[in-house]
Amino acid sequence: MRNKGFVPPETHKDVKRSRFLNSIDERTCIRFASVARTELLKAEARALLPSLPKEEGFTFIPNSFLERLLKEDLSVDQFNSVLAIFRQGR
Repeated sequence: MRNKGFVPPETHKDVKRSRFLNSIDERTCIRFASVARTELLKAEARALLPSLPKEEGFTFIPNSFLERLLKEDLSVDQFNSVLAIFRQGR
């Protein structure tokens, strides 16, 4: 009898994903969540931009969006990058 090499079965992709996510440290997770939240706010701002009224080069930002933006735990740079979306729409 020949000795065949044992080939372990392929690990399921969900198991691989779970192991990867469990290996990430807490500081990296917090930073990733912060960046993801900022990108979601930017995407929402871009979606709002075409329907917002503009007057004399200024874009009127809805109060509901500003309230949500102020409630977020963002750094000054992240806050300014979200508001810069409205500046580009002039």
